[in-house]
Parts: sequence; C-alpha cells; structure tokens
Amino acid sequence: MLKVLSQITQPSSGKAEYEGTLTSIIEIGTGFHPDLSGKENVYLSASLLRQSKSEIDVLYDSIVDFSELEEFMEMPVKHFSSGMYLRLAFAVAFYSKIDILLLDEVIAVGDASFRRKCYQKIRDLKNSGVAIILVSHSMENIIEFCDRCILLSKGKLELIAKPLQVIEVYLEGIEAKNSPSKNSREASIDYLKDITVEKIGPFQLTHFNIDWKNKKEKQRLLSGNEISIELIIESQSAEDSIQVAYELLNMNDLRLFLDSYALREDYVASKTAIGKQTITCIIPANLLNSGFYYLGIIISRNGQFEKHIEKIVKLRIHDEALNSFGAEINSIMRPRLHWEIKSGEAC
Repeated sequence: MLKVLSQITQPSSGKAEYEGTLTSIIEIGTGFHPDLSGKENVYLSASLLRQSKSEIDVLYDSIVDFSELEEFMEMPVKHFSSGMYLRLAFAVAFYSKIDILLLDEVIAVGDASFRRKCYQKIRDLKNSGVAIILVSHSMENIIEFCDRCILLSKGKLELIAKPLQVIEVYLEGIEAKNSPSKNSREASIDYLKDITVEKIGPFQLTHFNIDWKNKKEKQRLLSGNEISIELIIESQSAEDSIQVAYELLNMNDLRLFLDSYALREDYVASKTAIGKQTITCIIPANLLNSGFYYLGIIISRNGQFEKHIEKIVKLRIHDEALNSFGAEINSIMRPRLHWEIKSGEAC
C-alpha cells in the first residue's frame, strides 16, 4: 500500500489520490544513489522533494546533526550500514517540506537513543499538521501516534476505527488461530489456556480465577479496579514445597513485571500439607493503563523451576474517564501518585 501511495508500484486496479508533498521511508536506502556520498544524497533526495539548493543549504547542518553522521557524510552511502542508511533517510525526511509522511516498520532499526529522537520528531510533525501513515505491528506505537487505525487482511480492508478497537480485533484474530477453543468467561477477561489440567509432581492445579473489586460497570475491568488472582492447588505429598510466580506482558510481549511470594527476602520454603491450599495474588488498583495485557504463570517445586505457561489469560483494561489530556499521553503504567500543590505564602 505504501509503495502504491509513493508511486513506486502501480496499482493493479483503482487509483490513489492525495494533495500536498509526500515523502516516504518504507525501505532502507530508498531514493539514495549508492555511489554518491551522504552529502550528495542529501541534496539529491531533498531536490526530489522540490526543495531548492538554497533551502537545503540552510537545513544541511540540521540534517547532519540529527543523523549524527557528520564524519561519514563524504563517504559513498554504499558503504553505510543499515542503521546509517536509516539515520540519514529519517533526517532528510524530517527536515523536508512535507505534507504527508509514510513510515514502515524501519523505525524499529537503530539504537534506542536514535529511536527516541525519531519518535519525538514524529510527534512534532504530527502536532504541526503533517499527515502520517504508519504501518506497524508495534501495538504501543499505534496507540501512541495514531488517531485512526486500519486493519488489512490479505489485501482487504477489514476495519477502520480507533486504535484500541482495531487492536482488539487483530489480537482476537491471532488468538482464534492459535487457540480456537478458548473460553471467555468475562468481557474483559479471556482465559486462553486451561491450567487446571497441569500437574507438577505431587501438585495438581484444580482451580484458577480472576476477578476484580469495586465493579462500577458489569463485565468491564477498569484501570481503577483491584485485580484478584486466585489459584487452588491440591497436594498429595507433605514432603514438597511449591512456589508460584505471575508475569504480565504488554501487547508487544514486553514483560512488565514478574512477582512471587517466594521472591521476598524473608521467604522460607515450607513443606505443604496434604490437601488443598489457596494462593491469592492482588494487582493493586490504578497501576495499569487502559489496553491489553497477558498473564502467565511460572511454577517451581522445592525452589527448582518446573513449568512456565505463557499467556494463560488476556486482560482488557478500560479507562474510567479518558479525557483529552490522558488520550494524548501513552504509557503502560498509570499509578495514582501522591501530589501536593502549594501556592502563595505556603511555597
């Protein structure tokens, strides 16, 4: 789609129309001549975007400074690494006069410092009125940068809606392929795997349930709700101990936290009595932002790792009162910290 919009590829049918100056970063090195130096490619690329030499002269130092490639600008770009290509491509695009910017997932290339700089520049361009089309599988980036989201499947348009709505449909499609028999007990909780079939030595997992306190809306898990995770284990031996840990992943499979009672400094592994024991874990209210999360479980026996079951539950957390201020700021955690505001003589 981006190649069609960029007129690199002709559509098999139909047409693409837009107004204004368009530039794209959809493949590393697109638009660069390999035998020309970095400096020559800056002038070439900018001129293709209808900028005069005098305009480029004014912007050249800013482009080089952003790319952080000052000592390599006289080198032919065919000797550049993929990261260097990306730096120069972004620098040229960001300092050109553009109305529409197309970005593919090449933004994932480069070191963390450069990516942060690119993300800030994208925010600046968006705030200045530049239209940005971002193709990505990074759910967090989509939520942060996009106002509208399109889901494409096998070249066909499936859905146009707010980012979270589209992401929900996308994730459900993936889960339906991987776990077609999932059991959804709550609107905000999808139980993706049945862990009560698991047996760890003499321990049988017999019951697993997630619930939340202070329900204001039926079947909607809100960011202000306290989440309770209950696990019942039946032991057939009085000679073993068991340790349970929970992990929480975000939409990009980044582990946000892992915790267990066995990680406390004062924890002493004690042998369990024969029979059932209930282990309850509480995730405090006002910790997680709205979005989708996956809960996994890690089980050890006598202090030795036994089982890691990933993504047993998907949680969808809704915002209680999303206002324009909160909508413009994306984060994973959103705790309610203690604040004090003083004015006048109290300062």
